[in-house]
Amino acid sequence: SNNLKGKLIIGGFSQGAILSLAMLKNAYNADGYVLMSGYMLPEWRHKIWEFDIPVLQTHGTMDQVIPFDWAKSGSELMKGNHFTFKSYPMAHHLNSECIQDVREFVEQF
Repeated sequence: SNNLKGKLIIGGFSQGAILSLAMLKNAYNADGYVLMSGYMLPEWRHKIWEFDIPVLQTHGTMDQVIPFDWAKSGSELMKGNHFTFKSYPMAHHLNSECIQDVREFVEQF
């Protein structure tokens, strides 16, 4: 029974996660970000990303579309008090554990 009224959480899957990262990079004023099965573009990897808003990044360890290593290496540049990276034994899709983690992330608002 959380009240999300007035809260903006930006998120996406795959290319949508990359677009969401672009918004985070440009300091778009959101309350939180959910990045599922995306990665940080190489041209964005020249510095540490620092932010003070909740960000959840999820990725499958068996992803053949966007390799897990691409997502993990980008996540290592993300520095925030509220940054969480979670991995799952799945390919380029969502499983029930990932969906539950996203639900719990959103419920904090």
